[in-house]
Amino acid sequence: KNLGPLPKNIGRLPSGGGRQVSTDSVFSTGTNFAVRSIRRGTQEWQDLVKPFVADLAFYSVKTRHFHTNHSNSQHLNFRPFTTQAAVMFVDISGYSKIASALADRGAHALSTAVNSYLSRILRIVRHHGGDVVKFAGDAVLCLWHSSTMEEEEKNDGLSSSTTPGEMTSAFNTMGTSSSSSHINTHMKENVVAAALCAVQLQTEAGVHDVEGVESKFRIHIGLCEGTVESEIFSCPTTKHMQRLYHLVGGEAIEEIGDLVDLAKATQTCVSAGFVRKLEEAKSSFPNLEATYDSVPDWVPDISDEDSNLEEEDLEDEDCVSREPKLLTHLKIDDDTKERIEIFVEDTIIERLEKRNASMEEEFIHPAVLDLLSHGGLSPTQIAQMRDLVVLFIAQTSHGSPANWLLEVQAVLDRNQCPLLQIVADDKGVHAIAAVNAVTSVPESRWLGLEICRQLVEQKIGVSIGMAAGSTFCGVTGSSSVACRWDITGAPPVRAARLMQYAMKKNVPMAIDESLLNGSSSTLPARVSLLEDNVPVKGSPEPVRVFTLSQASEFAAMNLLETKHGEMHNDQVDFIRKHLTNEGNGRHSRRLAVVITGPTLAGKKIVAQRAAGYADMTPFLHVSDSSYGLLQIVRTVARWFKYVENERVHDKAKIVLDLMNRNLFSRAHDECLCLVDDAMDTNLHACFIVDRVEFLDDFSISFIRECLHGRRYRQEVASRPPKLGLARPSLEDSVSSLSFSSSSGRIAFLCVHVPLYNTPTARAVADDITRSHRRLKVPIIEVGEATVEQMREMI
Repeated sequence: KNLGPLPKNIGRLPSGGGRQVSTDSVFSTGTNFAVRSIRRGTQEWQDLVKPFVADLAFYSVKTRHFHTNHSNSQHLNFRPFTTQAAVMFVDISGYSKIASALADRGAHALSTAVNSYLSRILRIVRHHGGDVVKFAGDAVLCLWHSSTMEEEEKNDGLSSSTTPGEMTSAFNTMGTSSSSSHINTHMKENVVAAALCAVQLQTEAGVHDVEGVESKFRIHIGLCEGTVESEIFSCPTTKHMQRLYHLVGGEAIEEIGDLVDLAKATQTCVSAGFVRKLEEAKSSFPNLEATYDSVPDWVPDISDEDSNLEEEDLEDEDCVSREPKLLTHLKIDDDTKERIEIFVEDTIIERLEKRNASMEEEFIHPAVLDLLSHGGLSPTQIAQMRDLVVLFIAQTSHGSPANWLLEVQAVLDRNQCPLLQIVADDKGVHAIAAVNAVTSVPESRWLGLEICRQLVEQKIGVSIGMAAGSTFCGVTGSSSVACRWDITGAPPVRAARLMQYAMKKNVPMAIDESLLNGSSSTLPARVSLLEDNVPVKGSPEPVRVFTLSQASEFAAMNLLETKHGEMHNDQVDFIRKHLTNEGNGRHSRRLAVVITGPTLAGKKIVAQRAAGYADMTPFLHVSDSSYGLLQIVRTVARWFKYVENERVHDKAKIVLDLMNRNLFSRAHDECLCLVDDAMDTNLHACFIVDRVEFLDDFSISFIRECLHGRRYRQEVASRPPKLGLARPSLEDSVSSLSFSSSSGRIAFLCVHVPLYNTPTARAVADDITRSHRRLKVPIIEVGEATVEQMREMI
C-alpha cells in the first residue's frame, strides 16, 4: 500500500502496562519537544502537525485509485463512518480559580499550567490505546475504536476499476444508510482498555499541583459505550479558514455529557451499558474484577412513555438497569494485562495505516500553520490572551447538518471569523466561532453583530449565543500525543449558556452586556433588551440579556451619536467650515476629507462632531479588504433605501439587487444616479468611511465620481470624440450644479490609520483626486488628546 515503514520503536512501555507506537524525534523525551525551524513537507513537519488530527478522522477518508494513460492517480472521497466504541470524557475541575490566580502572569503561565497537566493525562491515554478526538476547553474526549480489514472491505463496496467520472464527494448527514458501518469485533478489549485507563488516570493523575497557586487541578471522568458516528465536513470554497473539519456524534457522544456531570472531582461515572460490557468481558477475561459505588445524585430520566409511572414504579428492574455507577477499582491478572497490551499495539498500528499525511494540514487553520512553521517553540507554547467575540451557533432547522454548515461556514469565512469547532452532542449540532481568534480585525464587536445579522437573514435556522472579553487562545494538549488550537475562559462558557438560553426562548440570538462594554456607540442601537437579571454560568452575577433589534435593517440603526466631550476643536471646526463652504468662496455640495492619526486618537469622534455641526447626518462604513468589490456602494444603497422618496427607495433596491448578482459595473453607475436623485430630495448625508486604507479601488472610484457630480459626467459623456478638446473644469460643473434645483449635500469623511504596508493618507487623497487636479481633498491630522483636553472633557 506504499505506506512506508512503520515507526522503529514499537515496544513495551515501562512498568504500568500497555505498549506505545512512536517516533524517536517525537516521543523520546516523553514531554513537549522543542521545534526547530522546519520546512513544510519534511518528516519533521509531518511529526509536528500529526497530533492536531485524530486517527478516527481518517476512517472517513476513502482513497480510490484509478489508472490513466500516463500515470496512476488517486482520489479522496469522504464518507461517514459508524462504529461501536468505548468513550471517555475527562473534565478538569478548578480551571476558573487557577486561571484567575494566574491572570496577572500572562497567557504563557496559564498555558504551562494547563498543558503540563494535560500532558500527564494524554500520555496515560496513549499508553492504553485511546484516540484523542476532541478538546473542549479544559476537557478531553477520547475513544477506543477498532475494526478488522475484512469488515472494512465488506462494507466499503469500492471497485478497483473505478473511473474518474464515477467519483463524487458526498456530504452525507451522520447516521445515513450510505455511511460505512464498521462492526467492532473487539468491543470487549476496548471497554477493558478504557476502564483501565480511567482507573490509572484517577490513581496517578487525579490531582495536579500548580506552582505558586494554592488551588489544585482535579479531574472527573465519564465512561460509556455505544455508537459513534464520524464524518469529515469539507468546505468547497474557503479563503480564511481550513478546508476540512472532523465531526464526531452518535448516541455515545450524547450520553457522555450527563455521565461526566454526575461524577464529582476524582470520581469516574460509568453508564449502565458500560457496566454490562465489562461483565460480558469476563467471558474472555475471567480474572477481571470491577467494583462500583452508587451515584447519590442520580435521578432516572423518564421518557414520554414512562411519564405516567408511579413513584414506586421507578424502582423496578428496568429503571435499575439504566442506573450509572461510580467505578472505584478494576483488578486484572498478568495474562489479561499482556493480552490488552498486544491488543493496544495492534490497534495503534491499524490506526497508523489509516492516516494520510498529505491531508493533515487541511484540518488546521492557515494562520496556525504559519505560527507552527516559524519554529523555535513547542506548539503548546503558542499562547495568547486576546479580546474575542465568541459565537456558539446552534442548528434549529430540521434539514441536513452538512448543508446547514455549508451556509454557516460561508458567512463566517466571508467575515474572516474562524470556525473553531463543530460539535454534535445531546444539545444538537452547533458551531463554535470567534472573531479575533487568529487575526486581528477592526471593530470586532460590530463585526460579531454583523455576522449574527447575516446568519439570521439567511433564515437557515440558528440560535446564537455571543459573549466578548479576554480569552485564552493557543495550542492545548500535548505536542507529542494530541493537541488542538482552542479557546478557553469565561466568554466561551457564557456564549454556550446564552446559546442554550436563545434556544429555550426561541429567539435567534442572545448576548450579554460584555458585547456592549468598550464597543462603539452604534452597537446599543442594534440590540434590544430581552430579559433582566438572568443567571448565566461564567458571570459572577445575573446579567441583562439582549437580542437583535426588531428593525428591518441594521443600516438604519448605524447612525453615529453626536454627544461627545469637546476635543480636537480646531480640527472639528476646520472640517465643519469645509463641509459648509464657509470662508472658501465656493459652493460645492460634494466634498471629501481624509482624517488621519494614530489608533484611539478620536478620529471618528472628530468626524461625527463635524458632520453634526454642519447639519449633516453621519453614517458609518467600516472598510475591510474581505468585503469584496464596491463595499461602499452597498452601504450607501442600504442607507438610501430608507429615504421616503419613492424614486430613491426603488433605485436603492435596484442597486442592492445588482450587488447581490455581482453586477458591479452596473451597480456602480446606478448608485451614482441614486446619489444624484437623493440630493434632489434635499438630503444632507455624510458617510464616515472608517479604515479607508482597506477600501477597494472600485469604491474609491465611486467616491471620485460622486464628487464630480451629474453635470460633469453628462458633459464628459456627450462631448465629441475629438483630440485636443478641453474637458469642462470641476468649478464649472460645481457652479452649474449649485444653481440647479438640487439642494442636497453629500460628503465622505475618510478615517485613515497609518499602518505598515498600507497606503498613506496622502496616497488615499491622491487616489480620490486622480486625473483631476482641480479636485481638492484636504488631509487633517488628529493627534492624541492632551492632559488639558482630557480634563476639559471630564
